[in-house]
Amino acid sequence: MTLQSELQSYLRSTGLTARALSLSAGLHEKAVTDILGRPGHRPRRATLERLERATGLSLAHQVDFDPRTWQELIRDLERKREAGDRVAGRRAARVRWLVRKAGWVAETRSVCRHDAVDFFAVRRPAEVGLSRGSFATYKSDILAALSPAATRARKRSVDDIAGSLRELYDRIVESDLVDDLKRASGPILTWLHDQGLHPGDLTTDRLWAYHEYRREVAGKDEGACRKHVKRVASLWCALAGHPHFQGLGFRPIDHPFGDGRDRFGVPDAAIATLMEEWDTRVEPWARGLASRTGQTRAEFIAALDAAEAASETAVSDKKRRLRAKRDARRKTTRTGGESNTSRDDLLRAHGFLTAKDCWSDKTAQTRRAQIVALAKALYATADVAPDSLDELADPEILEAAAEALADANANAAYDSAYVSSAVKTVKKVAVGLLRCPDAQRDKIKELVGKFTPRRHGLAPRNKARLHQFTEDRIQATIDMSDELIRDVNAEIRRLRDASRKKHGRLPRARDVYDPRLARQVMAALAHDIMLKRGPRSANLIGIRLDWISWQADLATIVIPAAAVKGRAASDPDLPIPLGPRTSRLLARYLDGVREAALLPGDDQNPYLFPGQDDRSGALGRPYTGLLKRVVACVHDRVGVRINPHLYRHLIGWIWLKDNIEALPQVQRLLGHRSLQTTISYYAEIDDTLAFDSWQERIESKRTSGAEVMLAA
Repeated sequence: MTLQSELQSYLRSTGLTARALSLSAGLHEKAVTDILGRPGHRPRRATLERLERATGLSLAHQVDFDPRTWQELIRDLERKREAGDRVAGRRAARVRWLVRKAGWVAETRSVCRHDAVDFFAVRRPAEVGLSRGSFATYKSDILAALSPAATRARKRSVDDIAGSLRELYDRIVESDLVDDLKRASGPILTWLHDQGLHPGDLTTDRLWAYHEYRREVAGKDEGACRKHVKRVASLWCALAGHPHFQGLGFRPIDHPFGDGRDRFGVPDAAIATLMEEWDTRVEPWARGLASRTGQTRAEFIAALDAAEAASETAVSDKKRRLRAKRDARRKTTRTGGESNTSRDDLLRAHGFLTAKDCWSDKTAQTRRAQIVALAKALYATADVAPDSLDELADPEILEAAAEALADANANAAYDSAYVSSAVKTVKKVAVGLLRCPDAQRDKIKELVGKFTPRRHGLAPRNKARLHQFTEDRIQATIDMSDELIRDVNAEIRRLRDASRKKHGRLPRARDVYDPRLARQVMAALAHDIMLKRGPRSANLIGIRLDWISWQADLATIVIPAAAVKGRAASDPDLPIPLGPRTSRLLARYLDGVREAALLPGDDQNPYLFPGQDDRSGALGRPYTGLLKRVVACVHDRVGVRINPHLYRHLIGWIWLKDNIEALPQVQRLLGHRSLQTTISYYAEIDDTLAFDSWQERIESKRTSGAEVMLAA
């Protein structure tokens, strides 16, 4: 009996779906579907062990796994070392290093090559304290220890084949296809050659077989293998329609993975009616373009203007002049909203959202995705799809949808507020647009509380990331902008020397900057600004040139209060003093480097960090991808994967590690309006810092002098 037939028999006898079995075993919802639907699919040992616990079946024997634990593997390598194999001794040490860094229990955890591949795939060298070269060497040695029979001096490549497929590869390389597709052609053509296949023989099922082959021999993680196979499918589609490759048997093929964005396997058509109502009713209302009754803002303003014009004829000339002066004063007063507050009141009274109540593009996109997730989760578990917003806002239906979504997220590494956020979105629509009765609002409010995680302050995922910032990593974070600038300077020297050799003269440094180097300087400057006061992402990206003021050689960025979350226009602005080092970097950037970052025709861009997307053709915009570049640098150079908002918590963490009594200063630095906000974020972190302080005190009280090391 095969693995697939055993699982199918179990599902028939229990009446469970493949998704339900996957979730009950603590796996991704498509884990069982992948095993059943892909002939030759080789699941991990850990996957089968979880399925064994969930079903009571014996499944692992169906797949030819390495029977050893990591400890047994290390012992086997040590025995080879004792027999004179020095390479085995080195590999034993590195396998032991892997087990320690991964946090595995060597005595009980089974050997799995995919686990080792994934370990290296999700980490950067800095994260494990290795150089890039050592990182690659450790990976190579460990994978060789796991598959000694499969190791070879050089991996087989397209250079090892001849004949028509090699000629085809040369034609692809010389074609006008994008480089990404050209790079994908070598491995797949090599595999086709070794399988005795032709381009026309490649199908979706054979692409799956190629994917399984890549997982076993390429030393790449699952994500990288899937990405490569998708490129191959794109390559075949491109070649099928390319005039230079007609008659060679190419035809469009689909990759074998389906739509990875659809977690529930529910077609969009199942919730099309609901989402059409969202797009035509909620979206215009949420953007302030239509009232809750459907009247457009333009129609309402036109009617209001007509009414005001009619009333003007009935007032005296003196009153008209008084109103004109009053309106002029309002326009020059910093209100942070629309100048005519009475008009805002009229808009609100007629069911429109105004000013800061309107949803941003990002917020609208996020909330739409939440509604999709709720509806598809409900359909996937109960085969019921709400056909309208009124149905989804029904407390009984909403609770069932939220429970289904919570079950789908139950196996996440950290608890999440996503379900409660989705229910809050329904509540906003129910209250603001649908005008549901008070009793229904109260029940939805109770559901928000039911699905809200019982925690305050930092999310567990962010706490875990902050704890990864050891003293060495904190230092590397603080020094990162200097390291980035050193790399830029080295590249500038190289480009200047190359230009001198070619043209006989040494150009100025500013003359060799290009957009690529300018973006690196922007990343260094943005990193320094984030470390100064941790402004929110939108505030950093939106820094305008006229927000910068100088006193002598020191710069201060002043963010207007109206642009700061939680502040009204009448509140104080948010200043970010940059200090001498960052001020000098800013001055150098403005004096020549920023010019290299400007898109053609964008000379009047008002932002400190001008936009870099030349595909849209839109000018005068900020560099919205800047913080993605910055956090990628942190991951690469410091070894911790963070999100931009975590910068705010990071600078508080750094300060509190030096002085756990600095909460009031951290409050002022981050701009929290109350100390309670700061405490709610950092109270639990303070516990850890207090323990660290106690450990230092204990160590300082030791009287034995130098540490006594146990002989080993």
